[in-house]
Amino acid sequence: MKKVLFVFLLLASTVQGQSLDWKENKPLQKIKLISSGGDHIRLRSIDRHNGAVIVFLSPECPLSQVYTRELNELYEQHKHNDMAFYGVFPGKELSPAQIEAFRRQYKLQFPILMDIDYRLSGALHAKVTPEVFLCDPWGGVHYRGAIDDRAVSLGKLNDYAQETYLFNAIEMWLMQEPIWPIETNAIGCIIELP
Repeated sequence: MKKVLFVFLLLASTVQGQSLDWKENKPLQKIKLISSGGDHIRLRSIDRHNGAVIVFLSPECPLSQVYTRELNELYEQHKHNDMAFYGVFPGKELSPAQIEAFRRQYKLQFPILMDIDYRLSGALHAKVTPEVFLCDPWGGVHYRGAIDDRAVSLGKLNDYAQETYLFNAIEMWLMQEPIWPIETNAIGCIIELP
């Protein structure tokens, strides 16, 4: 009987797929960033949460501005599930005051971090703003890409989303169900890595 139960559990974990496996991301765990408010945040601290949403933003990117409402709503919906949210501004062109002004203007409720030397952008291979990453407590990425499918191109937005990729990924993660899709094409302003 024990052998049958073991085989069943092994098959069940295989069927559920890799999205349930926590993947240690050592480069991400070593990164320490400064928030727009001046706090030092180590990304290894996400191990105190059920997971983390990391979203790359730029105040100069119209889609970053457009998606602030959805990001705030997702944060409000999932903060009681102990999901950490971080907005990340790559590069050193903007001052902390400019980034903090963007946070206040769009009433972002979650911490905003400055990735001055592109360490986090490089570790996650972020390409555009806005682009989201759903990470497990050790920094392993389980979903990356678009927030939803509203953005057709930089200048063209649908009125409503047909697919809510990030919302679905968070829900599946919290229910310990396989996440699908695990990657989508994020449309936005290019992050120019040095």
